Amino acid sequence: MRYVWLMLLVVVGCAPRPPVQPALQAVTAVPSLAGADVETLCNIAMVSRDTDPLLHIEVLMVMDERGTSCADIEDAGVALYDALTDHAEQLEAEGRSSEAERYYRQALNYTETDSRARDALQQPGTATAPDVPSETCDAETVQTALDSTPPYAPQQGTQVALLDSELLLDGQPFVVRSVQYEPRDFPGRRFMGEATTEAIETELALIAEAGFNTVRVNLIYDVLFRCIGNGAVPVPEAFARLDAALLTAIQRGMRVVPVLHHQPDLSVYPLYGNPEHTTAQTAYLVQRYAEEPGILAWDLRDGGDRDYTEGDFEREVVVTWLTQTAQRVRQTAPEQLITAGWRDDAAATAPFVDFVSFQHDGNVDELRQQITLLRTQTNKPLFLAGVGYPTANGDEPGQRDRLFDALEAAENNQLLGWNVVEAFDHPATVCEGCGRFGLWNTSYFPKLALEAPQNFISR
Repeated sequence: MRYVWLMLLVVVGCAPRPPVQPALQAVTAVPSLAGADVETLCNIAMVSRDTDPLLHIEVLMVMDERGTSCADIEDAGVALYDALTDHAEQLEAEGRSSEAERYYRQALNYTETDSRARDALQQPGTATAPDVPSETCDAETVQTALDSTPPYAPQQGTQVALLDSELLLDGQPFVVRSVQYEPRDFPGRRFMGEATTEAIETELALIAEAGFNTVRVNLIYDVLFRCIGNGAVPVPEAFARLDAALLTAIQRGMRVVPVLHHQPDLSVYPLYGNPEHTTAQTAYLVQRYAEEPGILAWDLRDGGDRDYTEGDFEREVVVTWLTQTAQRVRQTAPEQLITAGWRDDAAATAPFVDFVSFQHDGNVDELRQQITLLRTQTNKPLFLAGVGYPTANGDEPGQRDRLFDALEAAENNQLLGWNVVEAFDHPATVCEGCGRFGLWNTSYFPKLALEAPQNFISR
């Protein structure tokens, strides 16, 4: 029933460029909720009320922001309160208390005349704050965590290799066609902390069917590990989700780029001081997946140069840390490639990585200049590790055209490939303020921007 409401939408005309290749499924243009007219919003709200609670909440949020009303919805704020509270009650009935708490608290923003959400939050054990792990745990707790995290079983297959500035798989060129992945309803920390296996499998199936051969995935250590005073103590449920994501992607023919040290501790136990528990956690992760041929490369740190170009760390300290981390990872997983997806000073990583990864969020002329500059700074092959444009403050044709231009520049400059940020838009209920960078909207329907990578995937 998720797609029923789409029949109510007005189809937007597609710009002629870029054409969709016949071998691929055509992409139908569908307006986002932000661009929908009042009648369309009201129709979606009516159809989704009993079939898709998250979509219903999202359309009510748009209506509330606009001050829109319908025959059946005179006050979107009151309707939104009811929808959020109803959804929280359903989550609570399913035993998902931490998720329910988030929706109850969000409901409090919309009305003061109903006490259901407030009363629910006051019930003991109904909605509780997440547990805060102690820094040091007793031996029994540590052993239980280790015993409850089954070993990872690598898949059969061939490792992607780098030879003469070219990636090869089974002797054939492998050009990376990647997209950044985190589940639609579980972005950021919630990916490894709360995502369902069903969501992971459904979404990675969509990505694989669209033709992508790689996904890039961020790893957040304090979700994956606990008891930092004991070194690397895994959270079994979090590793079950990470294993599921890796196995699902690899079994569908895709490679994976795991990004280490995403959102690291830079204040209490600063990453660049090489705290013992962080070093142990990195070793645990790399050792666990060292024999997995589906790992395309380990990305050692996302945007590490920003920590000295915009942060409080000295460049020398960060580069020294990168040197040491690269050495450790290479010793643990000598068959797997290493990179680091930095932004403005990617050339600084060149001595320590197999290929230089850089990220870009400007216009295509700036991208060409960035590539040209990097080519004067290093002979290492280049990978565009992050490029994407939002529809939050624009439109779908604009997102598609900007992305097409960027990917075309990457193709024409013969990079190792590219990674698009990101796969899915996130509902406002789970990611307020997200820029809508996705190639699919919140109903898993392809946006126009998906045409851009598909044009190059089909070549």
